[in-house]
Amino acid sequence: MRQKHPRAADEQRALYQRLDSWLASRGVTSAGDTNTGKSIDRPSKRISPEAQCISRELASKAMASVSPTLREAFVLYVVEGWTQKELSVRKGIALQTVKTRIFRARRKMKEHLSVDLDCAAGVK
Repeated sequence: MRQKHPRAADEQRALYQRLDSWLASRGVTSAGDTNTGKSIDRPSKRISPEAQCISRELASKAMASVSPTLREAFVLYVVEGWTQKELSVRKGIALQTVKTRIFRARRKMKEHLSVDLDCAAGVK
């Protein structure tokens, strides 16, 4: 297996951590009741390695389900912390286009995650 550059691995780990926390802030948890959307109380606040792995896999699949154009706008805005105006100026696109891309990326990932969670729960 090809070894990643240490800095790239650190950046990817940081990206996954920020994405995990963003998903958690939006109510997508790695352990929860998929029928009610409420989280299940756990004895420890520490997330198990298995749950972290599942969260990363779901996040990766959700990110991969979005086109590169939408994904770039989403990652720069949500993960990297750019403002919508900053994104518009730096990328040379209209502000409304930036807002639309971020909205569509969120919607597409949410749809993808809901399908994955429904499949995991056995809902058809």
